[in-house]
Amino acid sequence: MSAGNSWRQDPGHGGRGRKRPRPLEPSEAAQGSEAAAAARFFRWLEENGAKADGLSLRSCGFAGLGLFAERAFRPGELVYEIPKALTLTPEKAADSPLGEAVSKAGASAALTMWIYLASSREDSANPWHPYLALLPEPQPDPTGWSEAFLQKELRGTGLLAMVREAKRGVEEELNDVLPCLPAELQRGLSLERVLWARGVFLSRCFPAVLAEDASVAIRPDALDGTAGVAMGQELGCLVPLLDMMNHRPGHPSRWEASGSAGTIAIRAMAEIRPGDEVLSNYGDDRSNEELLFPHGFALPQNPHDTATGIVLCLEQEDADAADERRRALAAEGLPCALSGGSRPALFVGPFGVGGPPWREALPPRLRDALELLDERRTLQPVLVLRQLLGQRRELLKDSEAADEVALREGSQDLAGSLAAYREGQRRVLDAAIREVEVMLRVPQSAPVAELGA
Repeated sequence: MSAGNSWRQDPGHGGRGRKRPRPLEPSEAAQGSEAAAAARFFRWLEENGAKADGLSLRSCGFAGLGLFAERAFRPGELVYEIPKALTLTPEKAADSPLGEAVSKAGASAALTMWIYLASSREDSANPWHPYLALLPEPQPDPTGWSEAFLQKELRGTGLLAMVREAKRGVEEELNDVLPCLPAELQRGLSLERVLWARGVFLSRCFPAVLAEDASVAIRPDALDGTAGVAMGQELGCLVPLLDMMNHRPGHPSRWEASGSAGTIAIRAMAEIRPGDEVLSNYGDDRSNEELLFPHGFALPQNPHDTATGIVLCLEQEDADAADERRRALAAEGLPCALSGGSRPALFVGPFGVGGPPWREALPPRLRDALELLDERRTLQPVLVLRQLLGQRRELLKDSEAADEVALREGSQDLAGSLAAYREGQRRVLDAAIREVEVMLRVPQSAPVAELGA
C-alpha cells in the first residue's frame, strides 16, 4: 500500500487537534536489523521529547525484547519519561483518515484500533511507525494459533473456549466490515494480521487514564484494572517503551502520569544496577489464564491459578419447577439459564475453581448454587459437579508426563509456559475434587454450604 492513499494519516497533523508524534524522515525509517530498529526507536523517542538516557533494549529470548539499564539508578530517581503525545489511543486511531474510513464502515472502536495497528505497521510515514515496527512479529497470544494446535495444547482447559470465542468474534466483525472498506485497504488486510494487531495491543495496553489529562500514580501490583484491560473489559492505550518492561511477580512498580506536564514517568522503586533488566509487575494476583491469554506466557507454580468455565448442566423433570429454581438462582445473582423443550435443562455457571492455597478451591458462589439446587439433600448437583471436574481432569492426563519433564528442565519457551498452565489446571482441579469428595462423604442432612468446611 502506498503512502498516498487517502486514508493514510497526515504525519504532520493529528485528527481533531489530538497531539501526535513527529515521524522520522523517510531515509531514517528504512527497514533494517533489530538493533537498527531499536536505535531508530530511541531516536524517535528523543526527538519527540522523551527522556530515556541510560537505557537499551535487548533480546530476552521467549520474552521478546526487554528494557535494560546501562547505568545505575538510585531509588526514587527518574528512569524515563514519555510525553503523553506519544501514547497511542483508540481515539487517536479513530481520528486518523484510516480510522475514520474504518469507523465509517461500521467497525467497533476495538476493531478500528486493530486495523489501524495492522496497517500502520507497514506505513513508514505513520507517526508511530518507529514504535510499531519494533513490535514482535510472532503473535503473543493464543488467538493466532491454529485450531489443531489449540485443541492439542488447551484441551481440557477453560482457555480453549475463550480463545475460540475471541477468534470467532473478530472474524465475524471483520467479515462484516471488510466489504465496506476501500478496495486497496481490503487487499492489505487479513484475519491473521488483525489478530496479530489485537494480540500486540491486548498484551501491551495500559489503563486509559495514563493518556488522559489527569495526574495519577498507579501501582500495577495493587491494581486489578490491568487485568481488565488485558481481558478486553476496556480498551486502554499503548505507551511506547513502558510496554517493553517484562513482568516479574512481586516486583515493586509504579506508573506516574502528570496532567500539568503531560508526561508519563517511571522511577526506580529500588536500586537498579548497570546491566539489570528494568522490570514491571502486571499484577501479583494474576492467574496463568490471565497471563497466557493476553501475554502468551505462564508461570510455574502460580498460586493464583484457576480452572474456569465450569458449568453445571442439570436435567429437570418439570418445567415450572425448573423455572422456579432458575428464578431463585437469579435472585441471588448466580449465573443460570434454562433450555426449552419437554425435558428442560438448567445450566448454572460459569464458575472458576482454584485460587490461592489458603482459600477453598470451591468458591462461595458455587457452594451457594449447590445449596439452592439441592433442596431435597440428594447431593445430585454435587455428583454432577464431581463428574464434570473429573472429565476436565481426565482430558489433561495425556500431556501430564511431558509437562513434568518440561517443568523439571525449566523450559523457557512456549512449551514451558503451556506446561506451567496445564500443571496449574491439574493442581486446582485436584483440590476442587478433594473438596467435592468430602461433601459426598458427610451426612445428607448437612447444608451443602457447610460441607468441606
